Amino acid sequence: MFIDPDGRNADVWELNSDNGNLTKVEENDKVDELYIVDNKGNRKTDSAGNQVKFTMERDEQIEERVTSSDSVIYTPRVDGKRIETTKEIPFEIFSFENQNNAKSFFEFLEKNSNAGNEFDLLQYTQNGQDKGMVGRTLQFSFLPRFEKDGTFGAFLPTVSLGYYSNMLKTTSGISLMKSEFYHSHPNEGINPIPSPADINSGQNDTIPIPKMGVYSGGVYNLYKK
Repeated sequence: MFIDPDGRNADVWELNSDNGNLTKVEENDKVDELYIVDNKGNRKTDSAGNQVKFTMERDEQIEERVTSSDSVIYTPRVDGKRIETTKEIPFEIFSFENQNNAKSFFEFLEKNSNAGNEFDLLQYTQNGQDKGMVGRTLQFSFLPRFEKDGTFGAFLPTVSLGYYSNMLKTTSGISLMKSEFYHSHPNEGINPIPSPADINSGQNDTIPIPKMGVYSGGVYNLYKK
Protein backbone atom coordinates (compact mmCIF):
# COMPACT_ATOMS: atom_id res chain seq x y z
CA MET A 1 0.00 0.00 0.00
CA PHE A 2 1.30 3.45 -0.94
CA ILE A 3 0.10 6.59 0.81
CA ASP A 4 0.90 10.11 -0.41
CA PRO A 5 -0.36 12.37 2.43
CA ASP A 6 0.31 15.78 0.89
CA GLY A 7 0.01 15.00 -2.82
CA ARG A 8 3.58 16.08 -3.59
CA ASN A 9 4.25 12.89 -5.53
CA ALA A 10 1.32 13.54 -7.85
CA ASP A 11 1.89 16.89 -9.55
CA VAL A 12 1.23 16.39 -13.26
CA TRP A 13 -0.52 13.22 -14.38
CA GLU A 14 -1.69 11.89 -17.74
CA LEU A 15 -4.55 9.41 -18.09
CA ASN A 16 -4.59 7.41 -21.31
CA SER A 17 -8.27 7.37 -22.23
CA ASP A 18 -7.85 4.20 -24.32
CA ASN A 19 -5.83 1.82 -22.13
CA GLY A 20 -6.34 3.34 -18.65
CA ASN A 21 -2.68 3.96 -17.88
CA LEU A 22 -2.22 6.73 -15.29
CA THR A 23 1.31 8.14 -15.42
CA LYS A 24 3.11 10.82 -13.44
CA VAL A 25 4.98 12.97 -15.98
CA GLU A 26 6.17 15.88 -13.86
CA GLU A 27 6.90 16.63 -10.21
CA ASN A 28 6.81 20.26 -9.12
CA ASP A 29 5.39 22.70 -6.56
CA LYS A 30 2.47 23.84 -8.71
CA VAL A 31 -1.15 22.75 -8.31
CA ASP A 32 -1.77 19.13 -9.31
CA GLU A 33 -3.27 18.54 -12.74
CA LEU A 34 -4.56 15.53 -14.67
CA TYR A 35 -4.58 15.54 -18.47
CA ILE A 36 -6.29 13.11 -20.86
CA VAL A 37 -4.04 11.65 -23.59
CA ASP A 38 -4.39 9.19 -26.48
CA ASN A 39 -2.19 6.20 -27.30
CA LYS A 40 0.34 8.48 -29.00
CA GLY A 41 0.67 10.67 -25.90
CA ASN A 42 -1.21 13.59 -27.43
CA ARG A 43 -3.26 15.57 -24.92
CA LYS A 44 -6.97 15.76 -25.71
CA THR A 45 -8.47 19.16 -26.54
CA ASP A 46 -12.04 20.39 -26.50
CA SER A 47 -13.95 22.08 -29.32
CA ALA A 48 -12.33 25.41 -28.43
CA GLY A 49 -8.83 23.93 -28.65
CA ASN A 50 -8.21 23.95 -24.89
CA GLN A 51 -6.51 20.96 -23.30
CA VAL A 52 -8.90 18.75 -21.34
CA LYS A 53 -7.69 18.61 -17.75
CA PHE A 54 -8.77 18.37 -14.14
CA THR A 55 -6.98 20.61 -11.64
CA MET A 56 -6.32 18.85 -8.32
CA GLU A 57 -5.44 21.63 -5.90
CA ARG A 58 -3.83 20.49 -2.66
CA ASP A 59 -5.70 22.86 -0.39
CA GLU A 60 -9.04 21.28 0.57
CA GLN A 61 -8.86 18.87 -2.33
CA ILE A 62 -6.53 15.87 -2.63
CA GLU A 63 -5.67 14.72 0.87
CA GLU A 64 -3.97 11.42 0.04
CA ARG A 65 -3.63 8.72 -2.62
CA VAL A 66 -3.79 5.04 -1.73
CA THR A 67 -2.98 2.04 -3.94
CA SER A 68 -3.81 -1.50 -2.89
CA SER A 69 -5.48 -4.68 -4.15
CA ASP A 70 -8.12 -7.23 -3.23
CA SER A 71 -8.88 -10.78 -4.38
CA VAL A 72 -11.90 -11.57 -6.56
CA ILE A 73 -13.44 -14.98 -7.24
CA TYR A 74 -14.69 -15.68 -10.76
CA THR A 75 -15.67 -18.87 -12.57
CA PRO A 76 -14.34 -19.42 -16.08
CA ARG A 77 -15.06 -22.65 -17.94
CA VAL A 78 -11.91 -24.70 -18.62
CA ASP A 79 -12.15 -27.86 -20.77
CA GLY A 80 -15.90 -27.76 -20.32
CA LYS A 81 -15.73 -27.53 -16.53
CA ARG A 82 -16.69 -24.62 -14.28
CA ILE A 83 -13.47 -23.69 -12.43
CA GLU A 84 -13.52 -21.36 -9.42
CA THR A 85 -10.54 -19.02 -9.82
CA THR A 86 -9.10 -16.21 -7.70
CA LYS A 87 -7.48 -13.11 -9.12
CA GLU A 88 -5.77 -10.25 -7.29
CA ILE A 89 -7.21 -6.98 -8.60
CA PRO A 90 -5.37 -3.68 -7.96
CA PHE A 91 -7.18 -0.44 -7.22
CA GLU A 92 -6.34 3.14 -6.25
CA ILE A 93 -8.21 5.78 -4.26
CA PHE A 94 -7.91 9.56 -4.13
CA SER A 95 -9.18 11.28 -0.95
CA PHE A 96 -10.70 14.76 -1.06
CA GLU A 97 -11.36 17.19 1.76
CA ASN A 98 -14.05 18.81 -0.40
CA GLN A 99 -16.95 16.52 -1.37
CA ASN A 100 -17.96 18.57 -4.42
CA ASN A 101 -14.44 18.30 -5.81
CA ALA A 102 -14.51 14.53 -5.33
CA LYS A 103 -17.78 14.29 -7.24
CA SER A 104 -16.44 16.49 -10.07
CA PHE A 105 -13.29 14.33 -10.31
CA PHE A 106 -15.38 11.13 -10.45
CA GLU A 107 -17.55 12.52 -13.26
CA PHE A 108 -14.48 13.80 -15.14
CA LEU A 109 -12.84 10.36 -15.10
CA GLU A 110 -16.02 8.55 -16.14
CA LYS A 111 -16.59 10.96 -19.03
CA ASN A 112 -13.06 10.93 -20.42
CA SER A 113 -11.97 7.30 -20.07
CA ASN A 114 -12.74 4.66 -22.69
CA ALA A 115 -10.63 1.91 -21.12
CA GLY A 116 -13.64 -0.01 -19.81
CA ASN A 117 -12.82 -0.13 -16.08
CA GLU A 118 -15.10 1.17 -13.35
CA PHE A 119 -14.71 4.28 -11.20
CA ASP A 120 -16.39 4.79 -7.85
CA LEU A 121 -17.35 7.63 -5.54
CA LEU A 122 -17.80 7.59 -1.77
CA GLN A 123 -19.41 10.65 -0.20
CA TYR A 124 -19.27 10.81 3.60
CA THR A 125 -19.27 13.20 6.55
CA GLN A 126 -16.60 13.31 9.24
CA ASN A 127 -16.84 15.62 12.23
CA GLY A 128 -19.43 17.69 10.39
CA GLN A 129 -17.29 18.10 7.24
CA ASP A 130 -18.48 16.62 3.93
CA LYS A 131 -15.62 14.67 2.30
CA GLY A 132 -15.21 12.30 -0.61
CA MET A 133 -13.11 9.49 -2.04
CA VAL A 134 -12.74 8.57 -5.71
CA GLY A 135 -11.45 5.14 -6.65
CA ARG A 136 -10.82 3.15 -9.76
CA THR A 137 -10.58 -0.61 -10.19
CA LEU A 138 -7.67 -1.56 -12.44
CA GLN A 139 -9.47 -4.43 -14.16
CA PHE A 140 -10.20 -3.40 -17.74
CA SER A 141 -12.05 -6.45 -19.08
CA PHE A 142 -15.03 -8.46 -17.87
CA LEU A 143 -14.37 -11.56 -15.79
CA PRO A 144 -16.40 -14.65 -16.80
CA ARG A 145 -18.87 -16.24 -14.41
CA PHE A 146 -20.44 -19.59 -15.33
CA GLU A 147 -23.15 -20.56 -12.87
CA LYS A 148 -23.71 -24.13 -11.72
CA ASP A 149 -26.71 -24.43 -14.02
CA GLY A 150 -24.50 -23.58 -17.00
CA THR A 151 -25.73 -20.04 -17.54
CA PHE A 152 -23.05 -17.52 -18.45
CA GLY A 153 -22.43 -14.11 -16.95
CA ALA A 154 -19.62 -11.60 -16.78
CA PHE A 155 -18.80 -8.75 -14.45
CA LEU A 156 -16.40 -5.94 -13.62
CA PRO A 157 -15.41 -6.05 -9.94
CA THR A 158 -15.55 -3.03 -7.63
CA VAL A 159 -12.84 -4.08 -5.20
CA SER A 160 -12.52 -0.74 -3.39
CA LEU A 161 -15.87 -1.22 -1.64
CA GLY A 162 -14.21 -3.28 1.10
CA TYR A 163 -11.68 -0.49 1.70
CA TYR A 164 -14.46 2.07 2.03
CA SER A 165 -16.45 -0.12 4.41
CA ASN A 166 -13.47 -0.65 6.69
CA MET A 167 -12.64 3.08 6.66
CA LEU A 168 -16.18 4.05 7.63
CA LYS A 169 -16.27 1.49 10.45
CA THR A 170 -12.89 2.35 11.96
CA THR A 171 -12.57 6.13 11.51
CA SER A 172 -13.72 8.38 14.35
CA GLY A 173 -16.28 11.12 13.74
CA ILE A 174 -18.00 9.39 10.79
CA SER A 175 -21.74 10.01 10.32
CA LEU A 176 -22.61 6.67 8.75
CA MET A 177 -26.15 7.62 7.78
CA LYS A 178 -24.82 10.44 5.57
CA SER A 179 -22.58 8.21 3.44
CA GLU A 180 -23.34 7.37 -0.21
CA PHE A 181 -21.54 5.09 -2.67
CA TYR A 182 -21.74 5.07 -6.48
CA HIS A 183 -19.79 3.24 -9.15
CA SER A 184 -19.76 3.79 -12.90
CA HIS A 185 -21.14 1.41 -15.50
CA PRO A 186 -19.15 1.93 -18.71
CA ASN A 187 -21.10 2.21 -21.96
CA GLU A 188 -24.57 2.24 -20.40
CA GLY A 189 -25.39 5.74 -21.58
CA ILE A 190 -27.98 7.61 -19.55
CA ASN A 191 -29.69 4.48 -18.23
CA PRO A 192 -27.33 2.80 -15.73
CA ILE A 193 -28.87 -0.42 -14.43
CA PRO A 194 -27.65 -2.18 -11.26
CA SER A 195 -26.42 -5.73 -11.81
CA PRO A 196 -27.38 -8.71 -9.61
CA ALA A 197 -23.99 -8.33 -7.92
CA ASP A 198 -24.79 -4.67 -7.21
CA ILE A 199 -28.12 -5.65 -5.63
CA ASN A 200 -26.38 -8.27 -3.50
CA SER A 201 -23.88 -5.67 -2.29
CA GLY A 202 -26.76 -3.40 -1.33
CA GLN A 203 -28.29 -6.21 0.73
CA ASN A 204 -25.02 -7.03 2.49
CA ASP A 205 -25.41 -6.06 6.15
CA THR A 206 -21.62 -5.80 6.64
CA ILE A 207 -21.46 -2.77 4.29
CA PRO A 208 -22.39 0.27 6.44
CA ILE A 209 -23.50 2.52 3.56
CA PRO A 210 -27.21 3.44 3.52
CA LYS A 211 -27.31 4.70 -0.08
CA MET A 212 -25.71 2.93 -3.05
CA GLY A 213 -26.12 3.45 -6.77
CA VAL A 214 -24.69 3.24 -10.27
CA TYR A 215 -23.66 6.11 -12.56
CA SER A 216 -23.34 6.54 -16.31
CA GLY A 217 -23.79 9.32 -18.84
CA GLY A 218 -24.39 11.95 -16.17
CA VAL A 219 -27.17 9.97 -14.46
CA TYR A 220 -27.09 8.64 -10.87
CA ASN A 221 -29.40 5.68 -10.22
CA LEU A 222 -29.86 4.58 -6.61
CA TYR A 223 -30.54 0.87 -6.00
CA LYS A 224 -30.22 1.08 -2.21
CA LYS A 225 -32.02 4.03 -0.62
